[in-house]
Amino acid sequence: MKANISLAATVLTIAAAQVSAQSTLSLESDRKILQEACQSLKGPEKRSLCNESINRLIQVKASQPIATEKVAAQTREPITLKGVPFDTPDSKDAVQKLCVLPNQHYTRDMWCNFNKDGRISMPSFGYGNLTDLAWAVVDKDGSLVKFETSGSKGEMLELASLLSEKYGKPVVTDKQIENKLGTKFDQKIFVWVDQRGTRITIHSIYDKIDSGRIIIESASLVKLGDAVQQLRHEAGKSNL
Repeated sequence: MKANISLAATVLTIAAAQVSAQSTLSLESDRKILQEACQSLKGPEKRSLCNESINRLIQVKASQPIATEKVAAQTREPITLKGVPFDTPDSKDAVQKLCVLPNQHYTRDMWCNFNKDGRISMPSFGYGNLTDLAWAVVDKDGSLVKFETSGSKGEMLELASLLSEKYGKPVVTDKQIENKLGTKFDQKIFVWVDQRGTRITIHSIYDKIDSGRIIIESASLVKLGDAVQQLRHEAGKSNL
C-alpha cells in the first residue's frame, strides 16, 4: 500500500501542531496523540496506513534512547529555567513570575501573558549573560516544555562556557554553513541532556551569521519531536 504526499503532509501538520501544545510522559501517550492525527484523515485506507506507521514507530522507539546531535553525557544537575523544572504540572504561575516588564512602555496586555497555545513572550529576559526577547511554552497541564532566546555569536559562546560550569561538559558539534553568496561560516552546536532527558541546545549561528540561539526542550517534547521525525521517515518510505 502506498502513501501519497497529501497523506504525509496532513498527518505531519496535525502532529506538529500537537507538539507545540502537549507534553507526553510515555510512549503510549505519544501513540494516542499521533493516532488522533490519523483519525482526522479521510478514507479508511489512509487511516489504516497512518496507524500502521505509528505502530512501527512505537516499536522502534521503545528500544531507543532520546536522540541528540551525538550521545550527550548527563548533566551534573537537573536542567531548569531559573529554578522552574520542566515537565512538572502546575508550573504556569512560576513561569509567568519570571517575566518582568523592563519599563512603563511595556504593558501586560501585550507581554507576560500566555496565549491560547500556552506561549508567553518575555521582553528583555535575563538568562546567563543574555538579555533579549525570550519565549516559553507550557502544555495543557501547566508543565514547562520549551524555552528559547537569542543573542550574538559571541554571547552564545560565552553562554556555553557559563552552562558548562553549571552543568558540565557538553557535546560539541562543529559544522560549516553557507549563505546565499556561497560564503562559509563556522558554526558550533552545544548540547546538554539531563537524567530525565531535558535538553539544552546552543547554536552559535542560527538564522543569521551574527546571531545564535539557545533552546531548552523538555524530555517529553524531545521525544515527541523525534516521533514526528520518524513518522515523516516512515511516510517517505511508504511513498517510494
